[in-house]
Amino acid sequence: CVCVYTNINRFYTRKIIKSFVQCAGEQGLTGFLMPGKPAVACLEGSESEVKEFLRITRTELFATVAPSSRKMKLVFKEETKSRCFDSFEEKQLNCIAGTHKRKDLTDLGEFQRFLEEAGCGEAFKKIFSDAVK
Repeated sequence: CVCVYTNINRFYTRKIIKSFVQCAGEQGLTGFLMPGKPAVACLEGSESEVKEFLRITRTELFATVAPSSRKMKLVFKEETKSRCFDSFEEKQLNCIAGTHKRKDLTDLGEFQRFLEEAGCGEAFKKIFSDAVK
């Protein structure tokens, strides 16, 4: 099993989010998509399942998305003995209303707790390693 984390500049469109989650499930992946800014996806599955999903995402799902919003960066990949997640789902972790003028910003503290509870808390530093240097 392989676990791949991607960082997407921003991800807001409901139709694309729904298609992303549905496609991941159809490819047999587990993990999550956390839309917003920044957006993060965790893709768990076989090497071939992840590779095919990324191909579909880049060529079909993102075809209708503005170029500035479809920049997806593979942050890190690791071999794992087991999966941390049972299915693939959307995970909303936006800032609490009134705490920031943009309600689509991700609550990174809540995201870190979510990863820790799922048993993959070390991923947080790897995902945002460029931001904390």
